[in-house]
Amino acid sequence: MIHQTTITQSVMEIPKTPWDSLCAQHPFAQHRWLHLLEATLAHYEPHYIQIEQGDRLVAGAICNLKRTFRMSAYLDNPIISQLSGMFFKHVPPMYCGVPIFSLPGFIIHPEEDAQIWQPHLLTAIEQLTKQEGTLMAGFDCLDRNGRTALLAQQEFFEVPIVPESYIDIQWDSFEAYQEALPKKSRSEMRRVRNRAVEQGITIDAVPLSPELSPIVAQLTQNVAERHGNTHPYKPNFITKAIPILRPQDYRFLLIRQDGDIIGCAALFQCAGEVVVKWGGFDYPRTEPTFAYHYLLTETVRHAIEMKAKRLTMGMTVYTIKKKLGAVLEDRFLLMHMRIRPLNYLANYFLNRHQEN
Repeated sequence: MIHQTTITQSVMEIPKTPWDSLCAQHPFAQHRWLHLLEATLAHYEPHYIQIEQGDRLVAGAICNLKRTFRMSAYLDNPIISQLSGMFFKHVPPMYCGVPIFSLPGFIIHPEEDAQIWQPHLLTAIEQLTKQEGTLMAGFDCLDRNGRTALLAQQEFFEVPIVPESYIDIQWDSFEAYQEALPKKSRSEMRRVRNRAVEQGITIDAVPLSPELSPIVAQLTQNVAERHGNTHPYKPNFITKAIPILRPQDYRFLLIRQDGDIIGCAALFQCAGEVVVKWGGFDYPRTEPTFAYHYLLTETVRHAIEMKAKRLTMGMTVYTIKKKLGAVLEDRFLLMHMRIRPLNYLANYFLNRHQEN
């Protein structure tokens, strides 16, 4: 089958209309969202694969040479997590995925046969891996169907990854959502919201502005340090995001206590999906005031107001999120070493770790 493969390192080199058509069923993979990632993410080295047949873009991949990791999302053992982070810093894999939004980056046009184009994409990713002089490629945040499809094509080893949590929005109002909760969860939600308000906590949606940049940078830095991760954003990332985002793309929530900003979160929206990102907290003030729990309930309220079909809430604090009606969904990370014996060794050590 005659086709042409092109690799670029900036989304601005990719024609917008055909790329967005390719990604029609892949939220947050569209041209504008990739522009946002390039503008705001630190240590981001993207590579975009495009496969064309004639004048039609039939497949693509969003890859990046990944030197920093949120290892807490993959490994619960702090020693293994630290050692793995050091290893990957010096031997970075070529990752296929949409960073921050935690979505797959392996994309086939919705009108094309995936079984035809998947092998071509895998070949292109392997060639890119060789070109960049790294040993391995990774396919992140796959659902079960994506995992099964890739395992049928190539030999991988699997890295543990924590589940994603989400709520499918079925209500026209926040009040209707509350009434649908079990009585115990509903009572606890109202109790915690009232306790937060008694502590002087307010949460409001505000437009992004350059004035917010320093405080949001510090709050998000606090979260990275709490989880032992590198801060993923560039300096002044809020200012850089403002000209890219449209008003309908987001709601930015500020947590205040007696007027002071002590927390934040962004709700990004694409194709009916709302995800919670850019979380930041002044922990000495948010933890004793029920501010985090209050924020989670507000993300549900705003997602309903935004007419979302699904609210994705992230990979931590499952107990609270389950009480709010969240469901956990397994996600998978598949890795492939270019040297076959290394694949075997990686499988062996990962299996031993899981058994222990």
